[in-house]
Amino acid sequence: MLPYEIHIMTSNLGLLAESVFSSQCIARGLAVAIPMASESPYDRLVDTGDRIIKVQIKGTDSLQTNSRKYRIKLTPSSGAAYRAEDVDVFAGWIKSLNIWLLVPFAEAPNTLHIPEDPFLFNRGDWVSNWKIFAETPRQAQRGELGSAE
Repeated sequence: MLPYEIHIMTSNLGLLAESVFSSQCIARGLAVAIPMASESPYDRLVDTGDRIIKVQIKGTDSLQTNSRKYRIKLTPSSGAAYRAEDVDVFAGWIKSLNIWLLVPFAEAPNTLHIPEDPFLFNRGDWVSNWKIFAETPRQAQRGELGSAE
């Protein structure tokens, strides 16, 4: 849960998610950049020191009443699909829980359906998966990527 309560219009939730994502990266010692072109297929560039990772950020704050799941669509508003050369990682944020799902492009479905308790999600390895931005696989295994908690 965030230390403060923000009531925000759905249209601005994406902007908030992008800002919170940038803050989380900086708190973990990662350099983050914002593309200048609004037509860019990614929202942030994360510089690990070894590589540049293109990140598409999505946010949600609504629990679907019928399924008791959060839904994060990993498709552009135009309905077309993202391409592997345009996005490396999807970052999905559930605002009310302050939980991030960090999903490699190659493993990403069109939509994430996350249970009310995200740790019951069948892809728990995506929950708070900040090691996806580790400089090297060895660094990720040793857990050397700083925590923002």
